Amino acid sequence: MERKCGNKNGKNVGGSEQDVKTYNYSKEWSSDLIDSSKFKEQAGHENPSSMAIKSQIQYAKNITLGDYKLTPQLIKQIRGTTTIAFNKVNTAALKNRFRKPVQIQNDQLYIGEDEQTPKVGDIRVSETAVYPQDVSVIARQSGDSLQAYMAPAGQAVILLAMGQISPQEMIRNAATENRIIMWLLRLASLILLIIGLALMMNPIAVLADFIPFFGSLVRFGTGFIAFTLGLCLWLIAISIAWFAVRPLISVCIIAVVVVCSFLFIENVNPNRSNAFGSGLAQRLLIIRSGFPENNMFMLDNTAQIFQSELNLILAIEKLY
Repeated sequence: MERKCGNKNGKNVGGSEQDVKTYNYSKEWSSDLIDSSKFKEQAGHENPSSMAIKSQIQYAKNITLGDYKLTPQLIKQIRGTTTIAFNKVNTAALKNRFRKPVQIQNDQLYIGEDEQTPKVGDIRVSETAVYPQDVSVIARQSGDSLQAYMAPAGQAVILLAMGQISPQEMIRNAATENRIIMWLLRLASLILLIIGLALMMNPIAVLADFIPFFGSLVRFGTGFIAFTLGLCLWLIAISIAWFAVRPLISVCIIAVVVVCSFLFIENVNPNRSNAFGSGLAQRLLIIRSGFPENNMFMLDNTAQIFQSELNLILAIEKLY
């Protein structure tokens, strides 16, 4: 019997949240003992106190590849299991031991009344084995065994692949696997960064919950800001990490982030450049009108300079 716990969040007036826990119990096959004494509701959900047959893995003591012994690290990488049939099992002896009916169905040993309607405490047993087969290994020869060797980068390398595969293909496959794991970790770091920023801005949404429906709108806005800011920070962090090995890509990513951020800010406030140009032009006209009449020569020269600056400002306004 397995317990499943679920949480249901409910909002109260003022933005506070209330968690409601629900407990569901269902029958599940498990290779490990589930302690029912920790259940919230123990009555009617009791599990056996011990496992009659424990799940285990046994390894041969001497596994070789040619004349060389394989280390446990290599042995655990071998795949290709085959199911073992129970045709020669003494079902009568098992029945007397467990005091339950014993059946053999689909290469499985079932100890219980009915496999279609299992009860708590029934046992289902299956066995698999790995038989001798071809494998390919990249490792360092050490006496009569194969050990990991240290790569120039300082990382231990010991690879095993099923079948006869060339060393070049094994290295390519290992590099591809490492890239997949690396990008999965990067994606996980991006998600955690966005979640962290969203949680930091969550108090704003909680305050906005005092107004009906306004809290959801603010929460959407803070979520968008957290996503955008998190993505920018993540790209900058990746670029800094890449700078030693991929400087060109690193600089390009940072430049793209800066340009996109600038364009986003300009789109949010499109009147900023127009207000700047108009205000400066107004100040230039005020300065021009403030010159005395007896300085006409200086006024004309200054006016030409101001007119050139004003034309430049107007050209910038048209550009943006």
